[in-house]
Amino acid sequence: MRVAQRMISRNYRRQVNSSLKKQADTLERSESGLKFKRLSDDVAAGSRAMHLQEERYQATQQLENTKDLIAEMKSVDSNMDSIHSVLQKVQERMLMGMSEDYGATAREVIAKEIHSAKEQILQFINNQFGGKYLFAGTNNSTQPFTANEDGKLCFNGIPVEQIYKSTTDGKYYYDKPVESKADDGTWVADAAGTLFKAADAPNPDGSITYTTANGGTSIIKNADGTWTDNATPPTPIGNPTGVAVSEFNPDAAGKSTLFATTDAAGVTTYVDTVGTVKYVKDANGEYTTFTDANNNVFTKVGDTYEDAAGNPYVKVDDTTYKNEGSGAILDLSKGPVATTSPAVVPNSGDTYADIGLGLKIAGDTTVDTRTAFQVSFSGLTLTGFAGYDKVETITGKRGTEVAGNIYDLLTQIEGALHPVMDKAGLDDMHDQLVALTDNVGLTRTDLGNRMQYLEQTKDRLDDDITDMTTLETDLISSAPAQEAIKMKECEYVWLAVMQLGSKVLPASLLDFMS
Repeated sequence: MRVAQRMISRNYRRQVNSSLKKQADTLERSESGLKFKRLSDDVAAGSRAMHLQEERYQATQQLENTKDLIAEMKSVDSNMDSIHSVLQKVQERMLMGMSEDYGATAREVIAKEIHSAKEQILQFINNQFGGKYLFAGTNNSTQPFTANEDGKLCFNGIPVEQIYKSTTDGKYYYDKPVESKADDGTWVADAAGTLFKAADAPNPDGSITYTTANGGTSIIKNADGTWTDNATPPTPIGNPTGVAVSEFNPDAAGKSTLFATTDAAGVTTYVDTVGTVKYVKDANGEYTTFTDANNNVFTKVGDTYEDAAGNPYVKVDDTTYKNEGSGAILDLSKGPVATTSPAVVPNSGDTYADIGLGLKIAGDTTVDTRTAFQVSFSGLTLTGFAGYDKVETITGKRGTEVAGNIYDLLTQIEGALHPVMDKAGLDDMHDQLVALTDNVGLTRTDLGNRMQYLEQTKDRLDDDITDMTTLETDLISSAPAQEAIKMKECEYVWLAVMQLGSKVLPASLLDFMS
C-alpha cells in the first residue's frame, strides 16, 4: 500500500512540475516577446533569423553608403552648376569684347574678368566634400588641378593637354619620356654636349673624376661641388633644367639605350651608355656615321656610304642604300628614334562603393564594375582633355589651334582679347567655348542619371530592410494573443492538477505543495 502511495505521489509531483514549467515558459515568452530563448529550441527558425540579421546589417550599411553618396553627388552637381554658370557668363562677356564697338581699355577689363572666371573654375574643380576632393579620381591628399609655370592646367602634375583616354581600357594616359639608363650624376654633359661618365669610386680627397668613353678627356668634381678646369658646370643627364640631352631607343625595361647631344654647328651625336658613338647626324639631317642593327658602322663618303672594309653602298631611295656586289641593304630608317612610353596618369582611376549590387572583387583585386557604384567623378571629363587613344590637335574652322580644356582655353581667350584683339582666333575660341560649355551640361545630365539611380537604390534598400525586419519578427517573436491563451490553459491545468491532488494525496502533503 505504501509503495503505491509513493508512486502516486511521485507521478503527481512530476505533473505539477510539468505544469509549473509550462506556465513559467509561457510567462517568459509573454514578457520577452520571443518564441524561444535558445537556438536549440528551434534550429530552423533561429538559423533563418540569424541569416536575416546579417543581410539586414549589410543592407543597412549599404543604405548609409547610398545616403552619403547622394549627399556627395548633390555637392558635385552644385559645383557643376556653378562652372556652367561661369562659362555662360564668359560667353556673354567674350561676345562683347569681340564687338568692334569696344576699345582696347574695355577689352582689357573683359580679359581680367575672364581671368577671374578661370580662377573661379579652378577653385570649383578643386572643391572638397567631407574631406574628399570631388573631381580628383583616387587622389585625396593634394589638390588635383593646378597650373604649372607655363600657366597650363595640370591634373595630378600632368598637363591636361597631354592627357588622352584609351578606348580599350578606359584609363587616362600620357606619353612619358623614356627613363635614362644611367642615374643622375653617373653621366654628365658639358656645355658643348660632350658626355662624361663618373669613375666607379671617389678619389681619396673626395673628388670624382669624369672621363669620356675613350678616356681622352677628363674633368673633376671637387669634394665641395665645384668643377676643376671647367668654367660651366656639367649637368647630370636626366635633369630637365640642364643642357638638352635627348634620349632614344628604349630597351625592354623602358630605359634609354642612346643619348644624343647637338653642338653649336647643329651636329647631333648619338652615343650609347658606355659612350660609344653610334650615329652622327649633320646640320642638314643626314647621317655621316651610322650603325646598323648588327653593329656594323657605315661612314658617308660623298653620295655613298662605306662599311668598315670600304665597300660602297649606293643610294636606292631616301632611306635605302645597297651594295651592288653582295646585294646587302643599309636601311637608314632603322636609326635612332626618340620614343615615349604610355603611362597611366597618376591617381586618375575610379573608386567604387558597395550599394547592394552583389559586390565582387576579381583576382587582381580590382572591382567588378557591374557589381558596385562608381563614386569618383573625373574632373578630366568635366573640363575636357586632349582626346581618345592619342593626343589630338583641335583646330577651329578658321585655322586657329584651340585648347581642349576649359582652363587653357580661357587663358587663350585672355591673350586674344588683350593687348591686341585676334578676331579670327576669338571666333574659333568662341566655338570651342560653346562646345566645352555644352560638355559641362551633358556631364551634369549624366550625373543626374546617376543621382536618380541612387535615389531608386535608397528606396529599394529601405523596402528590403523593412521586409527583412518583418520576416525576422515573424520567425522569432511570440504572438501575444496566442501566449495569453496558453497562459489561461496553464491556469486551468494547474487547477485540475490541484483538484486531482485533493483526492489522491493526504491533506498535509497537498497543503505543503500548494
